[in-house]
Amino acid sequence: MARDLGLPEFRCTTLASLGELVLARGNYEQAEQYLQEGLDITHQVGLPLHTIQALHTLGKVALAQENYKQAEQYLQEGFDLARQIGASEHMARLLASLGALARVCGTCEQAEQYLQEGLQLARQMRLRPLLCQTLYQWGLLALQREQLEEASASFEEILTTVPEEAVVERAQAHFGLARVAALQGQNAQARQQGTRALNMLEAIGHRESAQVRSWLASLELET
Repeated sequence: MARDLGLPEFRCTTLASLGELVLARGNYEQAEQYLQEGLDITHQVGLPLHTIQALHTLGKVALAQENYKQAEQYLQEGFDLARQIGASEHMARLLASLGALARVCGTCEQAEQYLQEGLQLARQMRLRPLLCQTLYQWGLLALQREQLEEASASFEEILTTVPEEAVVERAQAHFGLARVAALQGQNAQARQQGTRALNMLEAIGHRESAQVRSWLASLELET
């Protein structure tokens, strides 16, 4: 429909939404096709905010596929453009993703810098969903460093910040708390929190359900 209407901005918005939807379901190839088509349009007609969004989501697709070099290129390009035009919300979103990338690549100090800046921006703008996305990455970084109190505080803050209908954010927080409990030797609590997260993610067909399911299976083997 967007192609038939021929409205560049509407087409970009539609393609971005489709890209996010299929990314959440784990269909990376289809997501990349939608997003690349949208990016091509933004370059042709000059829509910088849409360019930033497309680059960001392409970065998340590359990150999910463990293509870290490509992810860094997309995310850094998006962040540089967002900073150039003063798009603070996009900057904060990209900082969360850059922090996630740095964390999985093992550069924890760089991840800390990205996430601290992202948290500051998110709190200043009072954007709760964005704050929770960044808190989740902060909690994962703390887990990686075995800073369990810090991790637990981050995940708990998510649960007190977002409404019940924010299924993904709440599921991620429960999964984070499950991992904290497991590291503390509280396997029953870990299983309860992990199962809750899995049920929530499976109900919406989210790609992260596979990770939680695998983690719960490994927990059973250890007990």
